[in-house]
Amino acid sequence: DWMQGPYFHEVYASKRHVATGEPFSDTDVSRLFLAGFVAATLVGTAAGSLVDSRGRRAGCVLYAAAAGAAAASVVCERPELLLAGRVVGGIG
Repeated sequence: DWMQGPYFHEVYASKRHVATGEPFSDTDVSRLFLAGFVAATLVGTAAGSLVDSRGRRAGCVLYAAAAGAAAASVVCERPELLLAGRVVGGIG
């Protein structure tokens, strides 16, 4: 995430709120990044043992699905979907 951060900041900053038409503020963009980091912190602590109990293949499939959903959410304009995409990306 730290390598993609500057690029995603530009992507998120170019988005506009659906209701008001105003561009996302730096605070809005910061909240999106924070959601991903918090999700990664909370899930990352249990991810290793979860993959050990369920299997590596299931872990890889789950990661691929989460990464795909997170990547697909970037094209959305709705803040809720962007936030959900960051959370799913943090989980994956």
